[in-house]
Amino acid sequence: MPIDVNWLRADRSGDPHLVRQAQRQRFKADADALVDEVLELDTSWREKTTCARELHTQLNALQKDVIARRKKLKEPCDEELKQAALIREQLKELELQTLQCEKLRDGALGKLGNFVDPSVPISQNEADNEVISTWPSGTSAAHPAHVSHDDLGRSLLGHDELLWRIGGYDPERGCKVAGSRGYFLEDAGVLLNQALINFGLAFLRARGYRAVQPPYFMRKELMAGVAQLDDFDQQLYKVTKGGQGEVAEEMEKYLIATSEQPLCAFHAKEVLDAEVLPLRYAGLSTCFRTELGKAGRENRGIFRVHQFDKVEQFCITAADSELSQQMHSEMLRCAEEFYQSLGVSYRVVKVVSGELNDAATMKYDLEGWFAGQGQYRELVSCSNCTDFQSRALDIRYRPADPPDKQRPRHVHMLNSTLTASGRCLCCLLETYQTSDGVRVPSALVPFMGGIDFLPFIRGPRQPVEVCKAKVPREPKEPSNLSHIQDLEEKLLHCPYVGGFEASKDDLNEISIVKHEDLSKYPNVRRWIEHMNSFTSRELALLT
Repeated sequence: MPIDVNWLRADRSGDPHLVRQAQRQRFKADADALVDEVLELDTSWREKTTCARELHTQLNALQKDVIARRKKLKEPCDEELKQAALIREQLKELELQTLQCEKLRDGALGKLGNFVDPSVPISQNEADNEVISTWPSGTSAAHPAHVSHDDLGRSLLGHDELLWRIGGYDPERGCKVAGSRGYFLEDAGVLLNQALINFGLAFLRARGYRAVQPPYFMRKELMAGVAQLDDFDQQLYKVTKGGQGEVAEEMEKYLIATSEQPLCAFHAKEVLDAEVLPLRYAGLSTCFRTELGKAGRENRGIFRVHQFDKVEQFCITAADSELSQQMHSEMLRCAEEFYQSLGVSYRVVKVVSGELNDAATMKYDLEGWFAGQGQYRELVSCSNCTDFQSRALDIRYRPADPPDKQRPRHVHMLNSTLTASGRCLCCLLETYQTSDGVRVPSALVPFMGGIDFLPFIRGPRQPVEVCKAKVPREPKEPSNLSHIQDLEEKLLHCPYVGGFEASKDDLNEISIVKHEDLSKYPNVRRWIEHMNSFTSRELALLT
């Protein structure tokens, strides 16, 4: 149960109004109905539990005071035995109803989000995120101290073009092997990626963090304790291997979207000693995300991909709001110092309530300035989840001071990106570009074997990606089934209709299949999604 059901019980010092208010602040659909459903089911569960307790008392009294005494006196007790059997049947049915009611209540309770910190801006619009600070200090939040041209007056390049020119990645072959958004990091890209990871780990270990490399997949029941229900379809990859029934269920695993998830479960069902708190972990992992519904031109290059590496801050504190708030500030400060050491201009924003996930009571985003794009983009998310996740995973500690010493309490859990190396790499490329290559930030030079400059070794990348295809407005007559099946088979092996480069054939096929029901053809859907990320300029090169 991610939130304590007692928060909804007026007779247990709870306040249903405050829980309703939190759901409204999160702009949940039918917020009042969600809370009312939990209240109704909880009332029913409590009534059934009370009734079962009374039947147990009645049965015990009948067995002890009547049946046992009569048997001892060798008196007949057939009626009493029938009565006891009837009570047992009633209990069996009632306990089944109670269990079902509890399951429904806990399921409804799991749809409710955490309380929202009073300082959080109440809005659904990201434009209302509150700017807390900028770095370097004194720069405008909208226009930091960067120019849009290099020292020769040429327009700055985007990270995808820069990574290509330094010989850092191969997106076409990546797409051939892994499908949409696949990529190979090469040479300079590999060195930069590993340098960021190693620098990030060294940075956190110097601040008292313990490095942890977790499993890359989790059991379903544990993932359910740390991921929202919609994440199972929108973010997570599911892994299965053979088996049927219960065996298949046991073999179901989910690839992690962040090391926060397995680190949350690291102490599942444990009672910690107060003396070990706070705990600071530096999680290192590869992360896997489906990123459904997030296609677009802004996702070119390796900024938003299905697989990337990340160093994560993960901290556990005692169940004290002041302590977890202090830790939240410490983690944000740590992230800021990391990006300052890399020379990245950034701003910190407090995220609006409508953009918080269910677990977070408050979240800061650190947004780096992408000079080539002339905009801020998210590099860090730093969240205080209080005891929301620890309740789901039953992680508690035993307070050291009386009178609470013998009463375990749920810990508070916090998480923050230090560096998602792919995104950070993109920002560094745009920040440190020159007319003939990319300078390496001084902080990374020791982790690059002394390399301080990455020269361009390739010319401009030849456009093979296109944006929205021009398709006829009038719907075409549905093509035959065999044509779509042939297209599905072809796109299973190649990213484009004509092979490994986009062509006019792709545009022709789009006009044919656009209005078809493609729900059973994932490769065709993926191909259309990819084609919808093309620019009109790139499209013109294909016609």
